[in-house]
Formats: sequence, structure tokens, C-alpha cells
Amino acid sequence: MDYLMDPEVSAAFEHTAQTGESVSVENGDVKTSFDVNTVSTPTNTGASAGSGLSAQSTASIEYNVTASYVVEQRILGVLITKLSQTFKYVTGSGVVLRTSSCTAAALNYNFTVVLSSSVSHYMLAGGMAECDIVWRGYIAYKGSGIQIDKIQSLVVNGPGVVSRSLQNI
Repeated sequence: MDYLMDPEVSAAFEHTAQTGESVSVENGDVKTSFDVNTVSTPTNTGASAGSGLSAQSTASIEYNVTASYVVEQRILGVLITKLSQTFKYVTGSGVVLRTSSCTAAALNYNFTVVLSSSVSHYMLAGGMAECDIVWRGYIAYKGSGIQIDKIQSLVVNGPGVVSRSLQNI
């Protein structure tokens, strides 16, 4: 517990949560890393009835896209927490046409923290969409509790991921 209470360790977690950059503290003991991935598959909506595609129908092809954003925190090389976010949406003509789902999953080996999540997804101006996950964390410490909350956000457009972040709220 003394190690986790170290101000330098806390600062590293704070920095990585805000920037998503990998940071090393005390000879590599604390590290946070992230991975962003997208997969696109054409839908049947934009395909023409014939064997060839016209210029009109090629421009209107829609794609089902799945974007995932995973953040891991490790201490002494051991995985402590893994927060996963999966956003499904439909694109066409270079913009997001509609959102399908936003899901959250957490793998948490930190016995002092209990996690819960609430999820939302919505359209933004300019043909973009956003998937937000609010992680509610409760730390039990010397008989009292401390609430720590974070928001994990993924903003996408037609071509792919515009931004991603994990920040304290």
C-alpha cells in the first residue's frame, strides 16, 4: 500500500490517464499503455443489383465499423486493470451515418478498487460520433471510502478514430 500511496506513482497514473502516453516510474514499475483498433466491413445496403457498381452506388456504400480502445495499467509488470471500450457504428460517404452500440468491459485485479460503468453513445456535428464510458471507482482505505471516477471517450468519423482519452472527472 505504501508503494501505491507514493506521490510519484500517483502522478504517473494521473499523467497517463490524461494523455494516454506510456510513462515509467521507479525503473519501469508503473506503466500505462493503450491500443486503438478499427475494423470495417461493407454492408449490403449500398450494393447495386447488377454485377458492376456504378459511380453513384460506389459513393453510397455503407460500412459497419467496430472501433475498440483498450487501456492497461501495470505495476511491476503485472496487469492490474484493463478497461475496454467497443464502439459499433455505420459510415458512408466519409461520415458516420448512425451509431449501433457502445460497450464496456473491465478486468480488475486491484482488490482495493471496485469498478462499475455507465455507457452512452451519440452523434456529433460534422459527421462524427462519440462513445463515452464513465467508470465509477470506489477505493476502500483504512475503513473509509474514496470515490475516483474517470471517463473513457472515443470520437470517430467516417475514416476512423479522431480522438481517444481517459480522464478523471
